[in-house]
Amino acid sequence: QVGYVPEVRVEFQKKAGVEAEVLNPTRMMNIMQGDPEVVLASAQVYNDWLAEFCSYAPNSLIGLGLISIWDIDKAVLEIRRCAKIGLRGIVVISYPPENLGYNQRIYDPLWAEAESNGTPISLHAFTGYGIEDSSLHPRFRHACLHHAAQRSLTQMIYYGVFDRFPDLKVVLAEFDIGWVPHFLWLADDKYRMRHENPDITPQKKPSDYFRANVFADFIDDPIGLKNTDIIGEDNYMWSNDYPHWESSWPRSQEYIERNFDGVSEDIKRKITRDNAAKL
Repeated sequence: QVGYVPEVRVEFQKKAGVEAEVLNPTRMMNIMQGDPEVVLASAQVYNDWLAEFCSYAPNSLIGLGLISIWDIDKAVLEIRRCAKIGLRGIVVISYPPENLGYNQRIYDPLWAEAESNGTPISLHAFTGYGIEDSSLHPRFRHACLHHAAQRSLTQMIYYGVFDRFPDLKVVLAEFDIGWVPHFLWLADDKYRMRHENPDITPQKKPSDYFRANVFADFIDDPIGLKNTDIIGEDNYMWSNDYPHWESSWPRSQEYIERNFDGVSEDIKRKITRDNAAKL
């Protein structure tokens, strides 16, 4: 009931000392690799429900619409409709099939629409095709091998998405953050070496795009937070993932204190509140 009745949810927020929360899809994420027509129709029904749910307290309940990417023209219309009905961001599949990766220009109308109305795009864990390894249970594969986020981010940076759409904001949702500084160090190093095809070499260092265009959120990652002097102070966002099994609730404050041990109060406030609010 706390999850699905807005009046109860907002009262629960107040008791927990929560100012606002961003609502990602839950069970709906499981359909994103399904039949395109079913995904589209289901997403539209979900988006209508979510908009009505959030309308009870639009400053406390921040809804993210679900977008099917299998028909780009329809995806653009649905992004536009989500903004019109009050949803504040969208979620797309984190990594499409390899022959339809985010390096392809077919997605440019989608990026353009999101950029034009200031809609952040979330690539959410557990939604992409990702790593296929039959020796690992899917839950472990998705939880421990974050290649879906890394591959999509690499494609978007190196194939010019952020050069063409400099105001686009992308969220890597629930992929953790500990890998980010090392990933960007490697990407910057390869950029410096310029071994890539000059046709796909971005205009700036990969870390510059991350700082300007990308946000990453996490639930429990003290390793990542120890590296905020390198990157992340303005790009990381904490999540409690309520009401899923990974959630830190009802010990969220305990998780925050443990994760942010040794991190300044200013950075702690940014990552637990200000970055998400600004985005």
